[in-house]
Amino acid sequence: MKKLTLIAASLIAALNIYAQGTVVFDNFGGGVVHNDRTGADVTVADGIVVQLYASMTANGTFIAVPDSILQVGELGDGFFGREAQVLIPASIIGAGGRAFMEVRAWESAFGATFEEAVAARPDSLRGISGRFDTVTGNPTTAPPGTPVPLSNLVPGFSVNVPEPSVIALGLIGAGALLVLRRRK
Repeated sequence: MKKLTLIAASLIAALNIYAQGTVVFDNFGGGVVHNDRTGADVTVADGIVVQLYASMTANGTFIAVPDSILQVGELGDGFFGREAQVLIPASIIGAGGRAFMEVRAWESAFGATFEEAVAARPDSLRGISGRFDTVTGNPTTAPPGTPVPLSNLVPGFSVNVPEPSVIALGLIGAGALLVLRRRK
């Protein structure tokens, strides 16, 4: 009997692992994405994509939400969006839980992810929005919870080229790490 109870408890706990939150990822009602090089809203010609990043806490590690990369400018200069909902996996937040989010933008020509683009070309256009939060929809309830639209929550932000001094400091730091690693 104890084994059966333990198995049942394990199965119930495992079901919570697969929980997730749902959102509609767009910025139609919120701020737009600007290009600091031109001073205008980002267009398709700029080749900028965005991805949603989320965390359970405001100061936690922000993780890229799978299947949330969108082209900026297709639906209008400075705007991105989709009608379909985006599922934030349980590894990031619980079902219907509060999610802290930010949007990261980069030039798609330099990488498939924000991190790849930054590593490949430190002087590429990129940007990170301000952080925002909301309670997400819960798809595990019956009927499923309504996905939360992010349109009024995503703040406007600029994609820009980092200052040369920031790039130099990054290179110095990377060099120092290599030197310390070789000593060990």
